[in-house]
Amino acid sequence: MSSAWVISMILLWLVVILLMILVLLLYRQFGLTYLSSRDRLRMYGMDLGTQARPIALTGPDGLEHKIDWHDSSSQAAATVVLFALPSCPICAVLAEETVDLPRRWPTSRFIWVDGLDSVRLARAVDAAPGWVVGSAEHNEVHRAWDVSGAPFAYVVGRSARIDAKGVVNSATDVEQLLAHVLHAQGDVGRSGESLPERSVESRVQ
Repeated sequence: MSSAWVISMILLWLVVILLMILVLLLYRQFGLTYLSSRDRLRMYGMDLGTQARPIALTGPDGLEHKIDWHDSSSQAAATVVLFALPSCPICAVLAEETVDLPRRWPTSRFIWVDGLDSVRLARAVDAAPGWVVGSAEHNEVHRAWDVSGAPFAYVVGRSARIDAKGVVNSATDVEQLLAHVLHAQGDVGRSGESLPERSVESRVQ
């Protein structure tokens, strides 16, 4: 067997391996793009316009948090409900990015529903007031809100119904969903710089 033939076989296998890696990367990117598309969002999570379901969470300090969507004492123009899962490494990063959202959006309320490890997210948002962080046994809230992947967000408007939803990978994604709902309601949202546009799945007209 000549050395030239051996070298050509090695090069051929290297090309095959590189092509396989390229196909896997393209497949992953296609999946992420599809997951973020409007058609996918229509299938993912509860339908827009659905009445927001009760949320009962246990915080990392052991305190119970119960969200009553018809509490007349709540002055929130909208509520962002973010969902995390233990298998979601980006969730803790997102928590750090979104830590000061209550300060930037003072008329809104923010909730992190963790999969199991609320302490992880609590560390990220502990420095800023305005967050409710907690978990529910056996991911009961995730199931009630039809969330099987994370990070995922719902925005509940003044009507106590889901007015926007989407896969969120950054604080900007969260803010775009919230800004869309607040603008449609005629509420004052964030002052300062404008946000880049995003295709938002929303029922608010």
